[in-house]
Amino acid sequence: MAAIGLGTGLLAGAYPAWLAARVPASSALGGRAGETREGYRMRRVLSVAQFAAAIGLVAASLAVWWQADYASHIDPGFDASRQLVLAMPDKARPAAIHAFKTELAHLPGVDGVTAMSEAAGRDGMKIIRNFKRPGGENVKIEQKAVDANFFEVFGLHPLAGRLFARVREPGVVLNAQGALALGFATPEAAVGQMLDRENRIIGIAPDLRYQSLREKPGPIVYMQENERNVVVARVRGPLAPAREGAEALWQRHFPDEVASIETATSVFAANYSDDLRQAKLLALSSLVATALAGCGIFVLSSYTIRRRSREFVLRKLHGASRRQIGLLVAREWLVLLALGAALACGPAWLWSERYLAPFVERAPMGAWPLVLAVLGVGATALAACLRQAISAMRLPPALVLRD
Repeated sequence: MAAIGLGTGLLAGAYPAWLAARVPASSALGGRAGETREGYRMRRVLSVAQFAAAIGLVAASLAVWWQADYASHIDPGFDASRQLVLAMPDKARPAAIHAFKTELAHLPGVDGVTAMSEAAGRDGMKIIRNFKRPGGENVKIEQKAVDANFFEVFGLHPLAGRLFARVREPGVVLNAQGALALGFATPEAAVGQMLDRENRIIGIAPDLRYQSLREKPGPIVYMQENERNVVVARVRGPLAPAREGAEALWQRHFPDEVASIETATSVFAANYSDDLRQAKLLALSSLVATALAGCGIFVLSSYTIRRRSREFVLRKLHGASRRQIGLLVAREWLVLLALGAALACGPAWLWSERYLAPFVERAPMGAWPLVLAVLGVGATALAACLRQAISAMRLPPALVLRD
């Protein structure tokens, strides 16, 4: 990184150094050296490019952060803030996991403990089965293996029929999409029907979010099976004491395994950790680009005042107010900001749409990232040239006309 920075600095300074070496000494000593109209135009072009880069990066970082924050806090269909998720060791025997669950349920502050094939919000283990519709057509439905008290611990109530009781019983539970995928006219119509030769549909469960917002929720069938991959504990009160108790319990039952304990909220948030890192990188780039744009407009406005100082004084002598002089200076950066915004908004919008395309549900942001980016960069530019505008309004005529 140091080498890249040094190389960039050398390349950036090579052309100005070459120009400086070519300046005739006689012209410089005679006071005839100065910036040409082409040089002044180049300053303005570079300022527009700086504004466009800053606005585009700010808008992109806002879009990524907005969507990632929205997805991380969306309602999964149950109270994730009260759950601890424990991934069981791969080599653990069912008897050891059962004993662990039993003691975990008796910890202070733990309201209930259940087990399932995979934590809600993760796709590490996914089981897809084929079922036949009444007409004989096969339909693929995801199977979730859960304990009998799964719905009770998650605090869910049936949309139709009933859910599993505390003890193991025959029958399966579908979500509403599963019932419709099997060809039933309504989810309620599926209750009491046979799913296959062995399983009767006893109820319809509410829809839960098992994947990130990049995946569309699909049909699900819940079956009671001896799956013990993940244990979920519902906690009453603060999570920290219950987590400490679970870690101590883990050390007794699985001393050779590293405890894998996390909150249900963090499981969902992990799906968007890359997005949040991308937002932070874009935000850092935005700060650098905005700072460069602010410095650029500061230098340009300073040069403009020095270049047009006689014009400003003559305008004041002919009746122009300080406010009018200030607006002349402000118009300089407003025009450049408008051009930069026009140049940046199109690509920034296209990039945001491409980033948001995989999400099946978007944050209600609309065009606000672009609007806020223009306003933020504009405020920075205003702060950068405000002092210069005040200096232009206070130019003493005698000092300028005497030169």
